[in-house]
Parts: sequence; structure tokens; C-alpha cells
Amino acid sequence: MNRLRSAAFAWLLSSLAAGCAAGHSGLVDPNADLNLPDKELPNGKVEACTVRRDEANGDTRALVVLGLRGLFTVVLPEASDWKLECDRAQLFWAFSKTRRMEVTVHANRPQPGEAASASAYLTAVGAAARQKFESHGLRVTHSELSELERDETLGERYALELTVDAPAHQLLALLPQDTFITTRPGPQGTQFDAHITTHYRTPDEQAALHSDAHQIMRTFVVAPKSDIPAQEFAP
Repeated sequence: MNRLRSAAFAWLLSSLAAGCAAGHSGLVDPNADLNLPDKELPNGKVEACTVRRDEANGDTRALVVLGLRGLFTVVLPEASDWKLECDRAQLFWAFSKTRRMEVTVHANRPQPGEAASASAYLTAVGAAARQKFESHGLRVTHSELSELERDETLGERYALELTVDAPAHQLLALLPQDTFITTRPGPQGTQFDAHITTHYRTPDEQAALHSDAHQIMRTFVVAPKSDIPAQEFAP
């Protein structure tokens, strides 16, 4: 349970940090040119990841990030301003102002007695997150656990969604926010969680971000039989 509480607290901090950054992003430009030349692909501290474009029918639609020599895969909706970090210290972090979202991947090793199934684990994470948010005076106005598209080869895949808002009768510029989490089994008894935090301003934008977040969660893949040594991702 300590791991769940730590995850919930990190979730709270990342949610607020993403909101702070997104709160100063100005309006999203719907006409922004997303078909960038290869030399302008996102770069930064990404020595543990490789980035390529996902092209379908000649159209650039997404950025595919392969982490730790392909141990995990994150597919991001393309934008010109993704900032990425991917190394041993920070397994995966990505943020885009125009997409108004932050995406992170964390590795952990379940302790004896902790929830084993994806649905039970996410239910416990949701309860711990609600307690942590409410201890900071915030409200969880929506909480939902849903099954992602069923895939017999990928096993049980669930998504947890929470909407976090300001205290009653208060308005905060950073809130409300939707945050999502999904989990996958990894090698050597590890578990990998993908977190997505979004900052929306209108119902239409919320719906679009919800769709983007679920697409990221559906395409999040971890190779459970990888032979990469555990010290490379230090859960």
C-alpha cells in the first residue's frame, strides 16, 4: 500500500505541474503544421528511448517512442512541441502545451499481498489517489474503471480515469483536470504504469483529450519477456 500511496502522491504532483505549464500555453492553434521534417522531431534527454514517426498512407499521424531498447512502447499524438525525457532516472516523461497533456511511464515491483490483477490494482490506486487529492482539499468529481479493447494476446487491460476539481465554491485556473492510468506486466516480476494528465478548458476539448488519452493507453505495450537487466529501469 505504501507504493500505491507514493504513486498517488506523484500523480498529484505531476497533475498540478502539468496544469501549471498548460495554464500558460495560450490557445491551441487548430491550424498548426504537424507534418514536421525529420530534423525537427522531438529531442532532449532521450538516450534510453528512440523516436520514430508512424506513417499510414503517406500521412504522418503519430510519434512512436520505444523505451529501453523496445521494452515499452508509447504512441503519442503528433505535435510540434513535445518535450521528452527518457533515461534511468526518469523512465519516460513527455509534455506538450498544444496537446495539453503530460505522459509518464513508471516501473515498480509489486510487494507480497498487493493487488495482483490489473483491475484490482487500479481500483486500489484510485482509492489511494482519491484519499491523497482530498487530503489536499481537492475534489474527485468522477472516477471510473473501464476495460480497454479486449485483446487475447495482450491479456487483461484496464483504464482508470479520475476528474480532479477545486474545492467546492472555488475556482482555480488549473482545474478541473482529467488524469488516466493503465498498467502492464513487465519482465522479472515488474509492472509498468502509464499516466496521462490532461488540462482542458471546454467540454469539446475534454472529449478530444479523453479520446487521445484512451488511444495512448490502448497502444501502450510492454514486453514481459524482455532480457533487459532490472537495474536498467530500477523499479
